Order: sequence, then C-alpha cells, then structure tokens
Amino acid sequence: MSRRFIITLLIVIVTLIALGAAFWRSLPAIAEHLVISRLEAQGLGPVEAEVAHVDLGGARLARLTLGDGTVAVSGATLAWRPRALAPESLTIDSLRLTGRWTAEDGLSLGPLDTLLAGAEDGEPAADGPSLPVPRIELRDARAEITLPDGTLTATARGTILRAEPGPALDLTAEVDAPGLAGRVSFQGTAAGSGATPVTGEGRVQLTAAGFTAPGVAGAINGDVSAMVAIGADTVTVTAEDPVSLTLRDLAPALAAPLADVLPAGAAADAPVRITLSGPDGRAPVFTVSGLGDPASLAVASDGLRLAAETGEARAAASAAGSLRLEDGLPTAALHDLAAEASGLVVGGVPVAGTLANGNATLSAAGIAAEGDIALSTGAAVVGDIAAQAAALDARLRLSTQADGTGALYAERGTLRVEGLRPAPDLAVTAPVVLTLTETEAPLVRLSPLEDSDGLRADIQAAFADPELRLRRTTGNGARLIRAAFDRLAVEAVARLPDGTPPEVTAMDLEGSGGLLAVDAISVTGATLDAALGPDGPRLSVSGRMTALPGEPAALAERSPLRPYRLSLTASPTAESGTPERFALEVDLRDAAQTRLASATGWADLAEGTGRLRLDMPRQVFDPKALRPEHLHGALGTFASGVTGAVAAEGTLAWGPEGLDPDLNLMLRDLSLSQGFVTLRRINGVIRLTSLDPLRTPLGQTVSVAAVEAGLPLTDVTADFQLDGDRLHIDSARATLADGTLTADPASLPLDLANGTMTLRVRDMRLAPLVNLLDIEGLNAAGALGGEIPLRFAGGDVVIDNAVLRSQGPDRVAYAPEAPPDALSGGGQSVDMVMEALEDFRYNTLRVTVDGRASGQLTVTLHISGHNPAFYDGYPVEFNLSVSGALAEAVQAGLQGYQVPDRIRERMMNFQNGQ
Repeated sequence: MSRRFIITLLIVIVTLIALGAAFWRSLPAIAEHLVISRLEAQGLGPVEAEVAHVDLGGARLARLTLGDGTVAVSGATLAWRPRALAPESLTIDSLRLTGRWTAEDGLSLGPLDTLLAGAEDGEPAADGPSLPVPRIELRDARAEITLPDGTLTATARGTILRAEPGPALDLTAEVDAPGLAGRVSFQGTAAGSGATPVTGEGRVQLTAAGFTAPGVAGAINGDVSAMVAIGADTVTVTAEDPVSLTLRDLAPALAAPLADVLPAGAAADAPVRITLSGPDGRAPVFTVSGLGDPASLAVASDGLRLAAETGEARAAASAAGSLRLEDGLPTAALHDLAAEASGLVVGGVPVAGTLANGNATLSAAGIAAEGDIALSTGAAVVGDIAAQAAALDARLRLSTQADGTGALYAERGTLRVEGLRPAPDLAVTAPVVLTLTETEAPLVRLSPLEDSDGLRADIQAAFADPELRLRRTTGNGARLIRAAFDRLAVEAVARLPDGTPPEVTAMDLEGSGGLLAVDAISVTGATLDAALGPDGPRLSVSGRMTALPGEPAALAERSPLRPYRLSLTASPTAESGTPERFALEVDLRDAAQTRLASATGWADLAEGTGRLRLDMPRQVFDPKALRPEHLHGALGTFASGVTGAVAAEGTLAWGPEGLDPDLNLMLRDLSLSQGFVTLRRINGVIRLTSLDPLRTPLGQTVSVAAVEAGLPLTDVTADFQLDGDRLHIDSARATLADGTLTADPASLPLDLANGTMTLRVRDMRLAPLVNLLDIEGLNAAGALGGEIPLRFAGGDVVIDNAVLRSQGPDRVAYAPEAPPDALSGGGQSVDMVMEALEDFRYNTLRVTVDGRASGQLTVTLHISGHNPAFYDGYPVEFNLSVSGALAEAVQAGLQGYQVPDRIRERMMNFQNGQ
C-alpha cells in the first residue's frame, strides 16, 4: 500500500470523523425542529421543545409545551437499542394539562379545543392502536381544570405495554377538587377494535364533601365506590354499596319544580337525599351497551331503585329490564315496576301513592303498560268543591299504538272520597265509594280526532252499589239527601286536542235499582238517565214511592194505590245566558197508572231556586172505595167517614230560604168527622202558603151545610186561618132552629183536643127547636136569644150551661095522648101540671142546655105564665127537663142547601183554571 493511499485514507477518515462529530452535535437541534414542525402541523401550536441530548442509547426531552402551555411535559426519556436503533421504552417524568369547565360551555382546552372536537367527531380505528415503543411509563401526569368554584386536579400514573390485540394498560388516577376527592384504577387492553377505546376492569372511588356542581347543586355530599367492566361494546357498573348523595342549595332549574310539590311551610333550602340501590336494598348493577352506535344505545339491569327525600317528602321508583334506542327512537322492556311517593303536594293538594306489580314495553309500535295503582290525597279545594281526602285503588292496563290511539283497561278499581262538600251549603255525610264492575271492555278508548290534531277519548265505566248521602243546610234547617243505585253506568266522549285543555263533549249516565231520598221522601226502584249534549245536560228519573213524608209505613202499605209511580225530567231551558237553569216536568201516578198529580216549571242550580206549577186532578172520596188515607196515611188520623171531592192547583217555589208554596185546595161537598164533630158538605177553595207546617193566609172562607157538634147547626160559613197546628176562626155564622148563630173569634188546635169558643144566638124559633126534641104532643112558639159556650176536649164538644131566653111572651102546649112513663102514676099534682101545660101562655121562657156531642144533651126549660083555662089564669112557673140526641135532625136541615154565591164563584174560578 503506497503512502499516498494511506495518507488519502487518513484524510478521508479524519474528514468523516469531523463530519460525524459535527452531525452528532446537531442531532438535538434537528430533533427539536422535527418535533415542533410535526406538532404544529397537527394544529397544536404554538409548540416549544427542548431536547437535552441524543446518544446511542436514546434521547432525552427536557421540555415540551403545546397550545401555549396548555400541555407541558418535563423530562421524557426515549430509550432504544444501539445496534438496531429500535425504541425500547418511553418514560415521561412529568405531564401537565390545564383547562376550564363551565356548565354552559363544558370543557375547554383553549388553543387545543381541536383535540376535543377530534375525540367527538373521529371514528374508531378498525384495528387496535399501534404502540410506538414496547413500554411507556407515566410517572406523574397532572390535569388542572378550572371550575367556577375552584380547581379540579387529577393525577395519574402507570404503564402501557405493547401487546396483542392491543396495548396493555395498568393505570391509576386520583382526583382532587373543592369538595371532591377520588381514585380510579384500571387494568385492561386498548384493543381499539370495538366501540370502546379500551377493555378491562377498573375501580372508581369518589367522595364528595360540599362539592359544587354548577347547574345541579351548590353542595353535594356522599360516597361512590364501584367496579367498572368495559367490554368491546358495553360498560357494566357494579357498585360496592348503595349510592347515597345529599344535595344542598339546588340550582334554580331544579329547585323551582321541587318547590311546587313540597307542602306549604317546607324549608326551601332543606337538603335532598338521593339513593340508588339494587333489588332488596343491595348495591346497584347496570350495563350500558350499544356504545358503538348512539342510535342503538341501551341500559339494562336486573333491578334499580332510585329514591329521593327532603323533609317529609319522599319519592322512589324501581324497575328491572332494559331501556334502549332503536334507530334513534326510545324503546323499553321493563318488569317489576314499582314506585311510591308521600309528603308531596300537587296543585296545593297533599298527594301520596304507590305503583306495584308493574310491567311496561315501549316500541315504535306503541306502548303497553300495566300495574297496581294506589293514590291518596289530603284536603282539596277546587272552586266551591272541597273534600277532606280521596283514595284510588286500581289495576290498570294501557295499550296504545304509535299514533297515540289505543285503550285503557281497568281490571279493578275503587275510588273513595271522604268529607266531600260540593257547595258551601251542601255536605256529603258519608264516604263516597265508586267501585268499577268487572268488564272486558276498555275503560277509555283513544282514537284520532277527525277535525284537528289530537285524540278523542271514549269513556265507558260501570260502578256497583254507588251511594251518595248529602246534607243541605239552609236558613230553615238541614235537609238530608240520599242517592244509591245497584249499578251506575257512565259513557262519555272527550276531546284531547293538541295544545288546548281537554273538553267533555257528551256524557250519558244510567242508573238502575236506585234509591233516591230527600228527608222522608224516598223513591225506590229508581232508574236514572242523564245526558250531556250540545244543548246542555238532560235528566230523567223514575221510580216507586211507597210512603210519603209524615206517613206511617204501616198505613202506607195498606193503601191500594201504592206504590206510587214518580217520574221527573229536567232539560235545558230555551233562555240564553242561563246554562244552569233547567225546565222540569214531574208526574205522579198510582199503582194503576192513574195520574194523581203533575207539575211543570224550572230550577236554577246556580241560584238554588225554582218554581213548579202543580195540578192535582179531582179525587172523589168514598168510604167503600177511595179514602183519604189511601192518598196519605196521616189523613186517616185527621178525619173519618170522608165523602166528597178535593182538587188542588198552584205553585211550588223554592230558594235559599226553603219551600214557598202557593196552592189552592178545592173542597166540593166534602163531609167528614173529627172525633165527635161531623161536618157535612164542606165547599170552598183554601189557599195554602205552607205545607210543613200547614199555613194559610187570613180570610179563608168555606161553607158547611151542617155541623153535628151537639147542636144541629146548618148553613154554616166560616172565615178562618190555618197556622201550623192551630185553627184561627175570625168569624162564623150558622143557622139553628131558624135562628142565627155567630161565633166570637177563637183559636183552636186542629185536633180539637182543647180550647173554647162562644156562639151567640139570635131569633132562634121555638117551634122548630121543639120539633128537633121529638117529644110527642109538645108544641111551642116564640123566639130565643142568648149564648152557647163550647168547650173542646179530646175531640169532643162540651156545652157548659148554655142559656137561651125568650125574646117576648108566647105560647107552649104539651098535650100527649098519654103521659110519658116518667109522669104516669104521679098522682093529682102531675095531672094538674099536665092540665096547665095544655095551653100555657108564658111571659118568660129560659132554656138551659148541657151535654156532649158524644152523648145526649140535657135541655131544661124554665117557664112562667098562665093557662086561661087553668084556675082562671092563675100565674104558675114550671121547670121541665128533657134529653135526647139531636144529630138525627141534621138531615132534615140539609134539604135544599145551597152553596153561598161568593164561595161558589171561587170554586168556578178554580175549575176554569184547571
């Protein structure tokens, strides 16, 4: 080898060595340039990098910042094998990430927000990520996120190893924020072949102590500890214990609706405790699947229970099954559905309830759900309607289609309302219980509206044995009302248009086997037919009346007219602006369907007023046929032996003060007996202004052909007034023995149990009076006047020492064919008396009457005068007592009786009015 060659070779070697030394010294600068340009090309600038050195064993990165310091790396070592120059490991001593989070904008990394967008918008890789080095060790990674109330700090460490099918991860992280501390560990694989970036298992522990979550609560306290298993498309969370969190100072968006359901006086800032558990109080477990396709996301669990409570208010819901999205539409398949709530207020009404044994499915085809529902409410007031409590217990089943149509079924159902008050003066005295009858037909059927968007609801329900007991309080006292049916059926149609309140457009109500009662008035076997139509509500009621008010049941049962048949209809009036005024028609018939009474008129429900025009056809009484007690049992106790006819017409009005009748009662040739007093052929029209008690105005007038009350009075007219149980006689006039009797004003009980009155007698002729005595051979002439005091006792009329005196001298003659038995055998003195009385010319004559209408009257005659043929007209005086019943003489006084003109005119007006 020549020297020149050697020199040339050395020069080349030295040159190469010099060139290599220069290149090696420039490697860090070259590396820095490559790192900065590459990262800024990815939009992560501005980037700063400092490479400490590069040698055969690796390279050392002293410092790296991205996004103007958002990410900072201090001390990273890349090691490789010198021979192959293949990387062996990457060790990062320190990594810092800073960001900001707000409720409005979420997480922001400042200049590096493109990283977040890429994470959201990027598609998962088809294959697992390729690790650039076999091993990466993260010794200290720290993220600091600025929150509205402080800073959240998260630290992480661990290793990442190259493996198949993807890198193996062993990471641990700790979180520290104001009021929040946590620890997360994870071991798994970053396979990258599924929807999730990693698979494996980890553990999450979080402790909140006054943690502020913007938009949720100002302070959250509680612990969460759970195992998390991540699969290719699923995440399963298994809590180690039931999760319990306490929230204070709720955000306004949550506090406002919560305040609407809390009782009045409940603390608005009271803490809210939320508990999540599994079946039987165990730790909750749930799985989220479909992570690769948000339109098919699903959550499934064997049972979750979420409960919340604040103060006295509590609510909880539990279910098992799954919730998922199918093509972006929610679907569900849930079983063991249950819920409960208490201490809540809805619309100002305390509410509590439970749902049990529930199942539900939701799909694109529709909804199917069922469950046992129990709801209860406390005191509630809606307008004028108030109730102390209500409870619903039902088993309901709902089935709907995608367009909202479908049906609601009730396998059973009972509604109970207590303390119901439909109006201020109307109270329900017993709980109202509505129990649904079993049926396979739907309770509610839903169908599309034909004229607008929305649904039509056809409601059909039947209740068994409903009963309503009411008490209405007015200024005149309280009235008891009762309505009960064996079965009550309801059919209704409601419109449920979109965006507007529901509207009931039609309703039919049918009741059968009913009992309707107002105080003592009751209707049995009642049928009810009510309807709500375009013109308003209509009502029809019919039934049987066995007894009338104040009528003993035993007497009513003996009436051949029973049971009465009552029908009532109510319909809207034609008057505009009065939707609560109804036209009424009432019809009352006997068992043979003969009309007894009818009425037409109106009622105003809003005002509580009404008026009926009453018409009662003529009823003819006959002791062998129709008797008053057949119409009303109590009439038989008032009078007996009734004959003649009665009819009635007039009005019945009512209002807040009670019933206001104005009736005319016509009596035609009515005869009756009350105790030992008999009235024959009563005629007149009596106006009644009260039925209970019975009252009339002043000036009522009747005529009576004859009164049998101890004395045979005829041609009687009386002006009177009825006032409850008393009869006030203003004046009365009668005929007795061709004389005139007038009565002083008197007040007597209707049953004539007591009381007194005085009859004043004028021009009573002796001749007819003697004829009434029916004493053989006795004749008299002249006129009498005086007073007859009457006393009533237990239905009897007692005459106490009535004295009538002659109005002038006249003649008495007593000449029987044979002396009466009482005088026969009396001797010479009796013969002289009989002789003197054969033609006795009296100067004075006095008649004294004593006795009872129930027995005989004793008449004592005191006369003084003379007989011209007896001892030359020597003056003598006699006392003569006779007795006998005078009632037989009444019939003779009825011959040719005429009703007085003024009374006949009123009767004619009554008939014309009918």
